[in-house]
Amino acid sequence: MFQSSLMRTILQVNFWKWKVFVRKKKLHKKELMSKDSIKTVISFFEASKPLVDFFNREIKFWILKLVGIDGCRSGWIAVSLSDRCALLFERLSDMVAHYDDDTLFLIDMPIGLPCKMIYRDCETDARKELSSQRKSSVFPIPCREAVYAETYEMASRINRNVLQKGISKQTWFICHKIKELDHLLLQDKKLRTRIKESHPELAFHYLNHRVSMEFNKKTEAGQQERLLLLSQFSQNINVIYNNAIQKFKRMDVAKDDIIDALCLAVTLEEIIKHRISLESSNKDDRDLDMKIHVFDISAF
Repeated sequence: MFQSSLMRTILQVNFWKWKVFVRKKKLHKKELMSKDSIKTVISFFEASKPLVDFFNREIKFWILKLVGIDGCRSGWIAVSLSDRCALLFERLSDMVAHYDDDTLFLIDMPIGLPCKMIYRDCETDARKELSSQRKSSVFPIPCREAVYAETYEMASRINRNVLQKGISKQTWFICHKIKELDHLLLQDKKLRTRIKESHPELAFHYLNHRVSMEFNKKTEAGQQERLLLLSQFSQNINVIYNNAIQKFKRMDVAKDDIIDALCLAVTLEEIIKHRISLESSNKDDRDLDMKIHVFDISAF
């Protein structure tokens, strides 16, 4: 909405300049149709093109709402660095409805699921990149049929038939969230360009010049380590974190949930700021991206 109104204003200003030019020159209808006059009209409106191009290159970054999302016990915690506190949503559909269409999301949940013919190799690559202490945070993603199964035993049996391996209880406990996100993206194709996948431990690793976090995120040392790193990218980190700590109960939102959402908000902002593509050529059998997005500060 803001983009179209800005463009309209630019064109209106240039049209007004043209009208002033016509009055000063006292041009009549025949003169207005002359080649020289038409060239002048074109030059006035071409003057708006650099401004529109500038908008597409630079200004658009400042009007985008960029949100990091992490799953939590009570639903989904969402963080934007332009706000002073996190928001909590019971369902992803509620979260999407809350934000306008200019919002981009980076979520800690797999998008694009493996099948017999298509393998997800981003987890394998992530584990190779992370330290021995942190690589256990990245686990194999089950196939779609297993995600939609009704019981753990059924899901593990299906996954073993499709991918030749069962699934852990840890994986099963988040299958309902994988299913919720998968269903949302299959239902609304437009959201596929706005909701992208990341992984906090991998994102921290790349924000920290490819050095994995030293301490576990559940510990005080681990939380302070991560907050200190994120504070290098935004002055709002501690404000958002402290407000969220006071606003939400720990039984609903854990401290590390807030920090993970903050990490993805920072990662997404750096990705957009540095004009890094969010596209992926790796797709699953339902045409969903299979890519864990990070910002590699070492490349800049």
